[in-house]
Amino acid sequence: GEGGSGGEEDGVGLREAGVGGGVWCVSLPPALLAPLPQELRKPLKISDEWLSKLREMHTATVASTAPASAPASASAASAAAAELRFRSDLARLLLRYKALGGSGFQAAIGGGGGAG
Repeated sequence: GEGGSGGEEDGVGLREAGVGGGVWCVSLPPALLAPLPQELRKPLKISDEWLSKLREMHTATVASTAPASAPASASAASAAAAELRFRSDLARLLLRYKALGGSGFQAAIGGGGGAG
């Protein structure tokens, strides 16, 4: 599984859901939850498999967009900052899916969309 801790007061939390393993809950800080409609305040969940895939893609994207002069620092502070950025981006992605109905077909043309 992915290492993680519960919800921080000012950041995005990530913890195992405890529903048989392999499922993670993403928790948002109260300040971010307050303006959301009630239906978007429910827990955001993601499978262990998808969490790993998204983490890999996020890491690759961040690495490919880093300036060439930026040192590849392995310090604890840079690792913590990278984890906070990932969690924030993960929460945004999951909220978008939830707001759009979660089907994953947001860019698909449905029904007679191609008929003209």
